Amino acid sequence: MLKSFQIKGVLTDPIELVKKIDIDQKKRQKLEDSIGCVSSFFNPDGQSTKNLQSENGDFIWLQLFIESLLRMSDAALLPSRNEFLEFLRQQYHDNNDRLRIIDDLKSSYQANQAIKWYTRASFLYDIMNKAFRQQDY
Repeated sequence: MLKSFQIKGVLTDPIELVKKIDIDQKKRQKLEDSIGCVSSFFNPDGQSTKNLQSENGDFIWLQLFIESLLRMSDAALLPSRNEFLEFLRQQYHDNNDRLRIIDDLKSSYQANQAIKWYTRASFLYDIMNKAFRQQDY
């Protein structure tokens, strides 16, 4: 049986959307924490594995977060981009090759080329994938 979802609101402001997602995620996490032992699966050793309900919630949240980022204007993302570039400069202050890539990123990045930058053979791909794997974003 397919499970249907209710629309809880229509938000056009990306900032409000992110706030609403954050609030909903916290409510969902509290609910899952309170019934966690019931909805967890156990492996043969008796150790709990990841909660599939939580994984689904995380996946949906990530998709909505990505969608909200895609809809944000370049001007709204500029402070975050500058913060990211400054972080990279601090991390690679002694690596001239990477500093050149950071400078190139700062001077020539366009939102419509995000995939090009992500897949480009450089340390950026490694950093982004590590953050995605650890859900550290």
